[in-house]
Amino acid sequence: MARTDALFLATEEYNNRTTFDDYPYNTRQEVEDTWNNDVATDDDYDISISLDGYVKLNDPSTTTEAIREVNNNSTVSQKLNSYDAVVVIDDRNVSGGTGRALVGHAGEDEAVAYCESASIQTAAHELGHIYGASHRDDQNGGTHWQNFGAFSHDVMGYDGVDPSCKGNEPDLVRENRYWDCAREKIRETIDSNL
Repeated sequence: MARTDALFLATEEYNNRTTFDDYPYNTRQEVEDTWNNDVATDDDYDISISLDGYVKLNDPSTTTEAIREVNNNSTVSQKLNSYDAVVVIDDRNVSGGTGRALVGHAGEDEAVAYCESASIQTAAHELGHIYGASHRDDQNGGTHWQNFGAFSHDVMGYDGVDPSCKGNEPDLVRENRYWDCAREKIRETIDSNL
């Protein structure tokens, strides 16, 4: 049975604002539920997401700076000894997008992501990247928006990709689901790396 373990760390920006277990929108639980309902099949490819403390960043101004700090953070590096992926969730506005992660590095030293908020869409999206999911359906030569219906691919969409799906508004194609090719890429990455 293929299974993976991920960790969500908050930054110091969450101190004294909310308890770590109460991320806005219950992000950890919602992302885990989304994954296990959508990516996992017959108890294969399920994920367990833990919460374990805070990490301090040096006030990055861009997502590029933030992911660089996350990659070089000793706490994050230590946590990667126990987890297949680490997602750092922040509570400050940075430029350059809402999150950043390298694609397909689950189980490796680069299996980290940075999210500038605790939104389920951002956390699930960046976690998907760590596990191999991308914005494009490269096998079919087009974007996932062109190849899949509105409710089969949504987590890996983002505002910079085609603004509608078969006439739907952008918000309607972000219904916290992983699109078909994303699910397959995630499963392939787990089979290959873990």
